[in-house]
Amino acid sequence: MRSAFALVPVADPAESVLGMPLLERAVRTLLDAGCVRHVFFCTPVNASAATSVHESTATLVVGDLAEGLRVARRMMPDVPYALVHEP
Repeated sequence: MRSAFALVPVADPAESVLGMPLLERAVRTLLDAGCVRHVFFCTPVNASAATSVHESTATLVVGDLAEGLRVARRMMPDVPYALVHEP
């Protein structure tokens, strides 16, 4: 049951880990865990053109975690829980 969304702060959305883009790795890992319905990446940089975020499962938010939470609650008001990753 996917009853949560995830908020993930990202300083550099173009960063990669072991050859895989960080955003892609985070989305796969969080969704594969089975608890998260959607991933919201919070970044101070507008890098939407430089990253490939799957719109159906992830959203790139320009701003801090508080802004990400506002966007997430507006987009997914029926999701009761938020999984917040601390920077």
